[in-house]
Amino acid sequence: MQTDPGSDAAAERSDLKRRAREVASRLEGRDFGSRDELRDELNGDSDVADLVYVEVHNLNDLERFRETDGRMAVFLPHCLRDVSECLAERTGEGYGCKLCMSCEIGEIESALGGEADVYMVPGGGIIRRILGEKDYAAVVGVACFPELELGKKLTGSIGVPVQMIPLEEDGCQDTSVDIESVVERAG
Repeated sequence: MQTDPGSDAAAERSDLKRRAREVASRLEGRDFGSRDELRDELNGDSDVADLVYVEVHNLNDLERFRETDGRMAVFLPHCLRDVSECLAERTGEGYGCKLCMSCEIGEIESALGGEADVYMVPGGGIIRRILGEKDYAAVVGVACFPELELGKKLTGSIGVPVQMIPLEEDGCQDTSVDIESVVERAG
């Protein structure tokens, strides 16, 4: 009997997330400045360390995040867009989604229905500028693990609670994210 490689990968991701949540719940309240520091704590288990880093920081920020009553920013990486079909235009704040629905960005923005300000950004420099110019009460950030780590340091330095969501598939092009997770956190 042959199994579907896609379902095997999804099951493996699901198991990895479950293991990361278990470890994160034991480490809740501790502050890990970097993923390397956490990797050392976990004796080099890099498969789970990145997810644990995200989960621990999400747990640590969750109460403040939920208690915010101001405007929220959602930062999505431009690598989520389908460059062959995307109608987004470059702006001073990244790319302006035209809701062409050719990628997950349009789906997320449409599902949020204006409940949060959604930005499609090419990198952290723009995020730093946006957060410096606008007064957001909370942030949801979607990115690869290195960018999430940088984003956490930035939001931590300005005192804004953040919930981080790692990409399901990363690699700087043709990436993907769990849309329901983004909408649930930001909605």
